[in-house]
Amino acid sequence: ATPKGTWQFKADKFFYGLGAPHDCSFTLQEIERAPEAGEPLANVLVSNDNLQQWTASIAAADLTDGHAFISFPAINYEQQGEGEGFQNDVGDHYYL
Repeated sequence: ATPKGTWQFKADKFFYGLGAPHDCSFTLQEIERAPEAGEPLANVLVSNDNLQQWTASIAAADLTDGHAFISFPAINYEQQGEGEGFQNDVGDHYYL
């Protein structure tokens, strides 16, 4: 496979609420398109043999003044070839 690049989603997370924050995790999944109003998210998940999820976790101790920085695992894009049966990550990708 030919490497075509890597992307890593990073975000600032803030805790707003009563009491002390708890450990938490966030999951990122690839979607085919934006869902229509009221449409179940299951309808837009990329459906392939290896449905992937990327998870980032925050420990309560990582929050400083209600703020933490999270970083999801890197996503690698590859191109094996052209046509049916080949992985071809060239193009647009959407995540939720």
